[in-house]
Amino acid sequence: MTVLAVAAEQVNYTFKAAVLHLGVSVDCGHYLTVIKRDADWLVCDDATVTSHRSYPMDIADGRTTYMCLYVATHSEVRSATFAVDIIR
Repeated sequence: MTVLAVAAEQVNYTFKAAVLHLGVSVDCGHYLTVIKRDADWLVCDDATVTSHRSYPMDIADGRTTYMCLYVATHSEVRSATFAVDIIR
């Protein structure tokens, strides 16, 4: 009998920001960023920053999501031991 010990780390990802674009190409148009801060979403549009209680879907409507940013959260290492019978 062979005993195997396996350890795995679980990684969870949390959505934190998006870069949005409105225009005909990446070289032309207007960009803005939506950032999650605590319980609010901040919309950064040039020199103007506005705060929203939920993700501002009305602002994202009609725009292309150019980039999403996530934060990785690592959980405790979980381990398991398996007993395996190898038949030869």
